[in-house]
Amino acid sequence: MSGSAASLAQLGIFFAGLGVLFIGCAAFWAVAVWKEKGPSA
Repeated sequence: MSGSAASLAQLGIFFAGLGVLFIGCAAFWAVAVWKEKGPSA
C-alpha cells in the first residue's frame, strides 16, 4: 500500500500547488481590478 500512499501524497501536493496558483491569480486579478476602479470601489 506504500505505492498508492506515495501517489496519493503526490496528488495532494499537485492539488495544493494548483490551489495556491489559483488563489494567487485571483488575488492578482482582484488587485488589478481594484487599482483600475480606484479605492472607492
